[in-house]
Amino acid sequence: MKLKKTILLTVAMLQAAIFLTACVATPPSTAEDKSEAKENNVQTENDNVVDDTLHISDVLSRSKELSFNEVLTGLDGEINLNNATVNIGNIENIGLYEYKVLPITDDFRKSLFTSVLGDKAADAEYDARNDVWELQLSNKVGDYYLYETGYFLAGESVAEQITFSLEYRYVDLYPFDDNILSSIEQSPMTISADEAVSMCNKIMSEIANGTQYQVDYIFAYGTNGRHPYYKIVYKQEIDNTTITAFNDIYFWVDDNGVQKVFGCLYEVGNTILADPIISVDKAVEFLKDSIFQISFQEFDNGTLTVNEITLEYIVVNADDGKAYIRPAWRFVVGENKEQQNGYRDRIIAIDAVTGDLIQGRRGNNF
Repeated sequence: MKLKKTILLTVAMLQAAIFLTACVATPPSTAEDKSEAKENNVQTENDNVVDDTLHISDVLSRSKELSFNEVLTGLDGEINLNNATVNIGNIENIGLYEYKVLPITDDFRKSLFTSVLGDKAADAEYDARNDVWELQLSNKVGDYYLYETGYFLAGESVAEQITFSLEYRYVDLYPFDDNILSSIEQSPMTISADEAVSMCNKIMSEIANGTQYQVDYIFAYGTNGRHPYYKIVYKQEIDNTTITAFNDIYFWVDDNGVQKVFGCLYEVGNTILADPIISVDKAVEFLKDSIFQISFQEFDNGTLTVNEITLEYIVVNADDGKAYIRPAWRFVVGENKEQQNGYRDRIIAIDAVTGDLIQGRRGNNF
């Protein structure tokens, strides 16, 4: 009897121990939990190698309608983020692409000649000694068109990039900053800027070979009684935003028509973006860190107002000798649309992948 009671007491104690053990919390150890932990680890510790378009889309959606108010002060000047609103337009995705130089072929020359000169193009003659084409219109000095190709000699460009130029030599156009009017509306030109753009669009449709271009900005020249004309700059477009190259295609147009066409040819290569882009908030922080590197002398004063931040592509040379089309948060300088247009050829931007400062002047060649 005593033995039976002992056995029953022992069984009761074992049951109590099992019950208490079941009530103690245990760490997660299921396959599902391990998988989730691994996934979380990838997202937090390996951000620099994630190829995740959803992540990019998330950055874009969070950037919409943000604005910044802050003054960034450097040694030579300051940048005033004056209610600087983020404008990403219709961009839904972004990449990083190879920049592939295209040759300037004779077929391209023929298309350019025909679209600009019409029936007169057939009278152009090749000067083998100077490797140029000329179209003489009369015996007057300078009354001819000159076509030539060559390497860009002023400022930075892409290695092995060849530019083309077709120019009427009779009219002396003055392409310097002190000849730029503060707005297009001040131009004394007879034809409007819209009419000039329409004229250039027809030429672009013939020479673009299916590549999508759009007008990026227009300068009106003609101060102090000088010969007036427009400079109309075209840029390639991809992912619903523009690409700023070193030598974008531009036209000089006066009341007599197209006086010059200049530019280079390239195509967008393979996508190589493996990193998510940085947020615009982070770009502002990088701009703060880079403020002492900014060349304020490119502008006409030391205080730059920025009221718009955009996401664009900018061609950048890399240490490997190649050029890449890189996404960048661009800080658009100018208090109003006229000033923004006037500074459109000058860049202050933060690389949206690396956070590096991108600055300088593009397309400023004569």
